[in-house]
Amino acid sequence: MSTPLQTANRATNHLDRALTWNPGGVLAGAKHITLAGAIAYISGDFGVAIVNLDTPLEPKLITVIPFDGARSTALQFRYLYVTDRAGFHVVDVTDPTTPRIIESASIPMARSSSYLCRKNLRLRSGWT
Repeated sequence: MSTPLQTANRATNHLDRALTWNPGGVLAGAKHITLAGAIAYISGDFGVAIVNLDTPLEPKLITVIPFDGARSTALQFRYLYVTDRAGFHVVDVTDPTTPRIIESASIPMARSSSYLCRKNLRLRSGWT
């Protein structure tokens, strides 16, 4: 016996869209999301959008951090690691309403990506 959402049969799946949210098209071109509690860090061509999901059906855009085509993010404690077209960046998100880019931690890298696992951050550059 199967329960809803456990089969590939669309007729037995009971999942409905409750909300479509993109205020002013700010999330157009979104590529990646990192969730930390009720905060979502959404990366894309626009940079990184920080969204409060405390009330899931009423998300609130906190701010957008400008980056040149942000590709991915990873979060460790109070630091958000961002890769974009220019390379690797570190953002202090202790207070998500006032994120602070730590310029001295930026590393220029072409076509970069990152992977964070516990205390290890792996950076990759030059892939196509």
